[in-house]
This record gives sequence, C-alpha cells and structure tokens, in this order.
Amino acid sequence: MSSLTSVSELYDIAARWEGDRLLVEHPGIEQFSAAVGRLLAALGEDQQEDFWAGITRPLKRLRWVLATTPLPVNHPAHGVQGIADAVVPRLRQCRHTAPVLAEQAEALADLLEHLWACGDDPLGDAVRDESSGSLPDGVLLLADGRLAEPVATAFPDCRTLTAAQLLRTRTTRAIAIGPSTWFPPGVVRAPRADRLTFVYFGWLRDRDPEPDLLVGSPSHVRSPISKPPARSATRVILPTAGADADEWVPRIEWNAVTRAARRNAGAGHGEPVPAQLFVLVSGDGVYLDVKDGAQAYIAELEDEINVRQVPVSSLREGTFLIVRTAGEGDYIRELADSLLGNRASHLRALQARWKTKLASEIEDYGARAVCSRLTRLGAPRAREDNVRRWAAPDSIRPNDPRDFAAICELTGEPADELWQAMGAIFAAHLQAGNEVRKLLVKEIRKADSASLLQRGWSDYDVESIEGEGALRVARIAGRAPDTADVPRSRLRKAFAVSEDLWLG
Repeated sequence: MSSLTSVSELYDIAARWEGDRLLVEHPGIEQFSAAVGRLLAALGEDQQEDFWAGITRPLKRLRWVLATTPLPVNHPAHGVQGIADAVVPRLRQCRHTAPVLAEQAEALADLLEHLWACGDDPLGDAVRDESSGSLPDGVLLLADGRLAEPVATAFPDCRTLTAAQLLRTRTTRAIAIGPSTWFPPGVVRAPRADRLTFVYFGWLRDRDPEPDLLVGSPSHVRSPISKPPARSATRVILPTAGADADEWVPRIEWNAVTRAARRNAGAGHGEPVPAQLFVLVSGDGVYLDVKDGAQAYIAELEDEINVRQVPVSSLREGTFLIVRTAGEGDYIRELADSLLGNRASHLRALQARWKTKLASEIEDYGARAVCSRLTRLGAPRAREDNVRRWAAPDSIRPNDPRDFAAICELTGEPADELWQAMGAIFAAHLQAGNEVRKLLVKEIRKADSASLLQRGWSDYDVESIEGEGALRVARIAGRAPDTADVPRSRLRKAFAVSEDLWLG
C-alpha cells in the first residue's frame, strides 16, 4: 500500500470514527488501590528505603497489573498470592517498626488477603458485556503486553493486540483496557478502528487526547473522544475526586536498578569505560558503551524486518535492541572470525598491535597532542573523539585511508599491508552482519513477528552461534539518566533486573 493510500485510509477511518469510555467499578480493587495510594503519600520519599521498598514496589506493580489486564483478580498471571506471601508479613510488622502507620498497614494487609481469594473479573466482564460475548472481527487492546498470552486464552474469539500492533492493522471494533492516557497518541489521533472504547476503572481520571490526525490542524477531521459517564453515586466507595491515571504508569527506579545492576552484572574485568544502563521489557538490564562512535544492533519491524547498527546515543525507549543471552564478546565479531577461518588469529593480532601502540601514544602524550601530530602527518579527521575510537578494541579502522596512513606512520607500522588486513576484517564484519540479519529475519518470520510486537521481546537461536546463547530482541523500556564506569567485559551482556524495580 502506498503512503498516499495509507494516509487516505486514515482520513476515511477518522471521518467515521467513534470513541467512547466505559467505567468499571469494583469495591475491593478500589479500596486496595486507594489504600496503596494513601500509604505512598504517607511515606513520601521514605518509600525508597529498603524496608518500605520491599512493600511498595510489588504493591504498585499489582495495582498496575489489575488495572491493565482483563483477567480474574486471583488469576495466576497476576501473582496476587506470591505478592501477598511476601508483603503481608511485612505490613503486619509495622505495629513494631512504624506504629504511626500500623493502622494503615493492617488495613492494607487485610485488603490484599481478600484479593488473594477474589475470583471476580470486572474488566473481563465489562469487555464481554460491551462486545455481547465475542469480538469475532474486533480487537482487544492492551496497554501492557506482557500478559497478552493468558488474556488471549481468556478471549479466544478476538485478536489480543498491543498499541504497536494496532497501529499496523485495521479493524472495525476495538476495546482498549485502560484510560486513553495509557496508550500512544496515535491510537486516537490516527485510529485503525471505526469504533474504539476505553474500558477502565471508574476512580481513574483520564485526560482528553489530541483528536486530530495532524496536530494543531485548524480543521477537525472528527469529533473528540466522548466524555466518560458520571460515576453512579451508589457505586462510589470512597469520597475522593479520583486518581490521576498518569500516576499509575510504572516508572523505573533508576537508583535501585543501578544498585541491582552492580550486584547482578558481575565484577567484570578489563579497562573501565563510560557506559549507560538500559532496561529491557524482557526484565533484563544491559550496559552499552557510550563513547563517541559506539554502535549497537537494533531490529526495525516495519513492512520488512531490518537489522542494522546505530549509534548508542540514538537509542530510545521503544527501540528493539539485539543482545546476547550468553557467551563472551561480540557475536558479530565471533561470526566474522569464523568467516575469516585460519586467517582470523593473524589478522586480529595485527589489529591489536597497531591499536595498542596508538593507545600507548594517547596515554603517554594525551589525545590532543596525538591529534595534532596525526594532523601534521596528513590525517583529515584526527579529532579527539575519533582518535580514541580508533584505538578502541571494538573498532576496526578509520574509514579514510589517509587517517590510517598517518596512524601507521606515527606508530611505525606498514600502512599498505595493514590497510589490506583491516579491509579483510571489515569485509568479514559486513558479511557477518548481513548473515545475522538474514538469520534473524528468518527466525522472526518463522516465529511470527506479531508475538514480538505483542510481548515486547523474544529469543532467536541463530545457527551460526549455536551453543553460545540465543540472540534476544527486546524493546527498550528505559535508559538510565547517568553514565557509569563499567569494566569492558560487562558490556552488551544481559542480566536480570527485578520486575518490581521497573514496573513498580
């Protein structure tokens, strides 16, 4: 479909689009959610302390899961029993550790134990009522796709999608679980469904999304989403103005994630390098080198699946990052070495030799002085960031032969011979990258890329690196605001991050 045709279809859908809201009530969940909110407000910044964090993080995660999943409250996927087992004893301890909060804690413990035994399915029942029991040609839209599989099992007569999937499809009817603020703006601004209903708990306050296909357009393509109905006075449990839905969205606790990363990523070895921590929706953390020119492999899931390298500095939330689940080093380098065969050891030794000499020059005289000397020797791109990148073990060679010739003259190496040798390594890396791309595309297509979009991550066993772990393609959930000095051996290796730290 051409882009012009796609835009035309979007306008056609927008012209007849209808959007509304359906409020759902459940006394037990409302009381629990309000109690969690009161405890958080009473604790303030103290909720970050170890004792309280072990209580508040799983409670915030449970509150989010209950509001985004149309399943029975005590469904195993929600993990209510496990959370109650861990949290209730701590709440009961508050009479000794924090007497001023003991009454709140006891009440919250009682509510959590009631949820443990509750088989009600308020969101699921609302979906069934709204769809008259089935959605044969419709879509059930989730704000969080991690529990898509049990939801799909509970609603076998319709498609269960996330927002990323909906924006790639077309349907006549969609029911979204959660207020509109929990979904990307394009879900409403560029609708793929003729009618879209947001089903969410009545005590949540939604905001009105931007309705038009083009932001700031002077002409309205259609009417905005309808206002939510008023809550029935007989259903209101707590005399409050409601909770701001944005406050329920999970936020990554970077200080806690960073501390966990120091424990879980291992001690490591090698020269410390500036790195940034990324959290993936697979529940992994990974450190990536952030020096100028550092690259990472990503998967782009457009009309065709594309695997390519991009600067680490360009990685954003929502990007699908490719990491390795086990094994040492860079999988592209290892595959390139296998392609080089018997020549690999000799070529890598040559590569290490001139890089070691260049790194020694930088250490002895400083990057600025080395840049000046290389410039005098004819290097056109001898800037400090480039010089440091050329000396790094994970780069191959400068792109311009004049830069490389200047380096060789400075370090006393034969330029022509090394240029050809590094060219062979470069070609092997290109071939390895293309091979991984083809294998990944094959595996993703075989496994259906829809599941990757839905859950947010998946593992793919690539034959050429069999025995060294799978390649994991996972959407980035967040990027740490600060860098840290990390041993080189810890880079690009996934390690577990507790779900409570990035969904709490």
